[in-house]
Amino acid sequence: MYFKKYLTRKPKIVEFHLLDFNEDMEAAWTRILELYNTILKNDDYWHFFYEGKYSIIRCSKKYKNNVEKHLNNNNIDYEYKGPWIDGSTYVEHHKQRFIHIFHEYSMLAIELDEDNFVSVADRVCHCFFNHCTYMAVSLRQKYGINMWEGDIMGHLAISRAGYIGKIDTLQGLGRRAKHDPDKLIQELKNI
Repeated sequence: MYFKKYLTRKPKIVEFHLLDFNEDMEAAWTRILELYNTILKNDDYWHFFYEGKYSIIRCSKKYKNNVEKHLNNNNIDYEYKGPWIDGSTYVEHHKQRFIHIFHEYSMLAIELDEDNFVSVADRVCHCFFNHCTYMAVSLRQKYGINMWEGDIMGHLAISRAGYIGKIDTLQGLGRRAKHDPDKLIQELKNI
């Protein structure tokens, strides 16, 4: 019963973009930690994202004025974007769950020792695949019960590398393949 109430709450989440300081990653991280330690520590919904030239901070609407005051008092360049509407239809559709996932990932990032990053990333990914084993029938049939996780993770790694432009040959390949592993494999063969 507790979890049902927990997931059916519909908190009002607002979004800020903190601008032009991600070139100094240490300063960006310090500002995020300051917001957390001084204002957002008791917000069970707040979370952050690194987006290259800016950082996204989302928090419960009740913290909006305090966040704005902190940003203004510390001369942090920002844009208030208003209520959070996610650009991903998947996230928007499952927003009540993603609010909690994003919050917990943000908290894990704050508490995580960098030496454990790879191990924790592995556990997060593996656990999601493990939990989906029962519902991903067609994927298990297509790739085999012992291979589907590795095949899809490999596809995602290549797709992400192409999307962010880290592998020039794969630039845009992830978008063209549209998460279709067979299409991706065929395009890789054509390179």
